Amino acid sequence: MAYKKVKEKLSKAEQHELAKGQWKAYTRARDNGHQDYIAIAKQCDAFYRGQQWDMADMSALDDQGRPALTINTILPTINTVLAEQTTRRMEITFKPRGRGQQEIANVLNKLFEQIADNNKLNWAESQVFSDGLIQDRGWFDVRVDFDDHIQGEIRITAKDPLDVLIDPDAKDYDPKTWNEVFETRWMSLDEIEETYGQKKADKLRITVEQCSALGTDSVEYEETRFGDTHSGVEYNQGNTTDPEENRTLRSVRVIERQHYKLKECMFYVDLVTGDMREIPYNWGKKKRERFADQFGLDILTKLVKKVRWTTTADRIVLHDEWSPYDHFTLVPYFPFWRRGRPFGMVRNLVSPQEQLNKISSQELHIVNTTANSGWIVETGSLSGMTADDLEEHGAETGLVLEFNRGSTPPGKIPPNQIPTGLDRIAQKAAFNIKQISGVNDSMLGTDSAEVSGIAIQAKQNRGAMMIQVPLDNLTKTRQYLAEKVLNLIQAYYTEE
Repeated sequence: MAYKKVKEKLSKAEQHELAKGQWKAYTRARDNGHQDYIAIAKQCDAFYRGQQWDMADMSALDDQGRPALTINTILPTINTVLAEQTTRRMEITFKPRGRGQQEIANVLNKLFEQIADNNKLNWAESQVFSDGLIQDRGWFDVRVDFDDHIQGEIRITAKDPLDVLIDPDAKDYDPKTWNEVFETRWMSLDEIEETYGQKKADKLRITVEQCSALGTDSVEYEETRFGDTHSGVEYNQGNTTDPEENRTLRSVRVIERQHYKLKECMFYVDLVTGDMREIPYNWGKKKRERFADQFGLDILTKLVKKVRWTTTADRIVLHDEWSPYDHFTLVPYFPFWRRGRPFGMVRNLVSPQEQLNKISSQELHIVNTTANSGWIVETGSLSGMTADDLEEHGAETGLVLEFNRGSTPPGKIPPNQIPTGLDRIAQKAAFNIKQISGVNDSMLGTDSAEVSGIAIQAKQNRGAMMIQVPLDNLTKTRQYLAEKVLNLIQAYYTEE
């Protein structure tokens, strides 16, 4: 049986069918939780940055002359956990197992240190960790890059979690158990031409310039108007009323899918120990048989799951080949993982943070109304001023009122009293944030002066236990990352 790489040539109809199947797989993952995740992730990111009020609510409060305070307690809470991670930087070491040699392990340790230094791995890990805490998910991407070295170097980057879609059927933290994973992003035709070549870009331009077969989520158009001086676009003097003529292509959604498929592969088998190793796909028949005879091995052919790497844009297939890697290039970090449903820390702090903001704003509003609660004035009783003047200047310090003799003097309207327990509700909201996150006053460094140092140390240790789950999952991610790097070193790095 011949065993060689076959260049697959797909007809135009087959390419369209492949792109259509890819789109169906993407929309299934998108509609089974990813759109909801994007909305929550953007909200959590806004809350961390301090944008914690809905614009409609702020506008309504502003129309009523009421304040909208933002008491951002999420920021110091999350920063405390991020600081905890920086004190526990990644330390990965390789140790020999079985018939392994310590000398090889020492070389691997030094090689990993060099790879980590080239990729500034500590900072990349901090980015992934913060993405997980704030936006529920963080992602490493590990692959071999050929930009700086002709034989390739391992490149580790942090991906935007909003661009990565998880297999909807995933139940385990380990991506080896998933069926597929997606990465999607909007790209201009120039970017597509730079990455995938002019021929692919020209096909795509012809396909989508007028319309998209896959819907508005596949292609973005820029609506333009005749005489628009800000668009920088020159218009034809023809039919300017046709909407198809008055728009330009802005970007196309590129979907990159890594998924498992069955592939017939050949393996060397040690008949004594039973160990199996896959034969490199580019080895010819003579080389395979010579190697087998030299080491007393047998050759076995069987179907195995291999990673297929498919990239499409609308109805055009940009890339469709077997992946050069044994597993997905993406390595996930989830602070909390419950049967296929990951979540971070900020998600559960949004509700108490909103409560704290609203209660604090209500307290300030009540205090403001006590300073200018209004006046009761008899018609025509004021001398030298009108009721409108009193409304405008009635809250000023040192105000002097003159009223006509024999009339009822102006009277201040008694202000509303602050409801009993309103301040305690605000304190409860702030306490809930600390209790849910597990970050106490001692970890924040806000303990009062009369608390002893031993008590502070004990509370800090207890707080560290409360955040142990996201830190333990970070250790799990580091394990998967190290396994991936080791696999790439063994597959692509030469002895030199």
